[in-house]
Amino acid sequence: MMKKNRPTAEDEKLARLLKRSSQQAQDNEWFTARVMNRLPPKQHKPCRWVGNVLYLVAILVCAGCWCWVIMCSDFEVITVRDIVNFIILIVISLALLFSTVWHIMNADSPGAL
Repeated sequence: MMKKNRPTAEDEKLARLLKRSSQQAQDNEWFTARVMNRLPPKQHKPCRWVGNVLYLVAILVCAGCWCWVIMCSDFEVITVRDIVNFIILIVISLALLFSTVWHIMNADSPGAL
């Protein structure tokens, strides 16, 4: 936990100096409306649903691969191929998981699909 430093006399002096020398905002009720009207219109991405559908398809394919690997594996004898398949599937599943979480977290950012 960080300690909060108490303001010193120099800090208070600097705060007073900055407050006196700074320009005060104009008291104009139309300022916000004018600024908002000058902003570019919000761009809606028509292809956002495509990204969502692709993530859903990828998740379903990954789930199907897990089912196939579990159903078709003979757990009495584990071969190198089984181990490689599991490692590849785990890596792909983790990449898909992180990518999906990133897509959900950044869905509203300007560069997102």
